[in-house]
Amino acid sequence: MHLRHLWHIVPILVAVILLAVLIFASGLSFRQFQKIIAELGFAHISAFLGLSFGMLLMSSIKWQLVMRKLSTPDAEPPTLIASFLYTCLGGALGLVLMPHVAKPMGRAIGARLHGGQSVGKSVTASAFEQVFDLVVILGFASIGLALLAHGLTPVIVIGLVACVIVSLYLSKRPHLLPKRFHISDVIALVRGPIGLRLAAISLIMYALTALRTGIIALPVGISLLPMDFLSSFSIVQLSRLVAVTPMELGVVDWTWAGVLSLYDVPLSIAAGFVLVNRGLNAVSTLIALLVSLILATRERRSSL
Repeated sequence: MHLRHLWHIVPILVAVILLAVLIFASGLSFRQFQKIIAELGFAHISAFLGLSFGMLLMSSIKWQLVMRKLSTPDAEPPTLIASFLYTCLGGALGLVLMPHVAKPMGRAIGARLHGGQSVGKSVTASAFEQVFDLVVILGFASIGLALLAHGLTPVIVIGLVACVIVSLYLSKRPHLLPKRFHISDVIALVRGPIGLRLAAISLIMYALTALRTGIIALPVGISLLPMDFLSSFSIVQLSRLVAVTPMELGVVDWTWAGVLSLYDVPLSIAAGFVLVNRGLNAVSTLIALLVSLILATRERRSSL
């Protein structure tokens, strides 16, 4: 077996083992899991699916905004429907690959097929728009960590200041980074009004993600005060950034279990919650991909 194949297999095995250990340690039975699912009504599931669609659409809008700025005059930027399709494709790939890799990959494939867009610019646009998501996640995670562990506050402040200093330094010296990343073009975007629009969309997406998670948490038995829930949610979102497994499988699940244990939530409830959340996320992603394919097909036929 080639080493490169091993690098693909190991994260999957680690993810499966971590999730299996969580389920085994929680003592969650199939009957208990059925009971948790039964607590979800049609309204909860519909709201979850609707919010998932909204999040994918907003992510598509962000990528399209950047692609319009980076695209050359001879290459037509993708339409919103096409952007939605490529983003959903990246989301579907994220069910088997690391999300950090899957979304840019799905968009790069689509951009290459759509009017011969540059793969490099597509990946750069995807990475750039996700930087705003990263900033929002780090901001809220810092608040969440400070609320749960007051002793970490000085460390958090120092870390955030260091990140700001490094970012400002690189923004003044874009030549230090490879030209293929189009850093100079990206910095020009940040300094324009598009930066505020991308930041606003990222903030809304974060709020929708929290709302989507809360809609599932309440009926399955996780009842926390709003501030406690947001603190827990922000820390879990932070764990997604360091996860190297497909769908952040195992890493995010154990983070949820650990954070919820601080509020005396039984491990079985936490395990059932993460399984339901993952299942609905996978289903909503695949449905969104199907819908985006239908919309893209109709758009293409109408343009002929």
